[in-house]
Amino acid sequence: MKNSIKALAKEAKNRMRTSAAPENKGTLADISQEEERVFQIVCKLAASDEVVTNPIMRVADPAVWKSVRGVDRERYVLNLSAVYCKQLQRYQAQKS
Repeated sequence: MKNSIKALAKEAKNRMRTSAAPENKGTLADISQEEERVFQIVCKLAASDEVVTNPIMRVADPAVWKSVRGVDRERYVLNLSAVYCKQLQRYQAQKS
């Protein structure tokens, strides 16, 4: 059993290495439609005086949210939070 766990861990590590995306430089051609949609929402949220307690759900796509469950939903939230943070940094960099 110990060898099978090691083998599974090694396979998972290899999958993570091979599926790593290259670093996005932030040019308009490299930004996906999802990132651009999130950026527009981030701009609206930052421009408003409203206190936003859950920004991730503000940028979540309702159709996607309803269609995913369990681990896929967690993965969607984690990916979306990474996109949100990236776009918030982009907004702050453009603002300053």
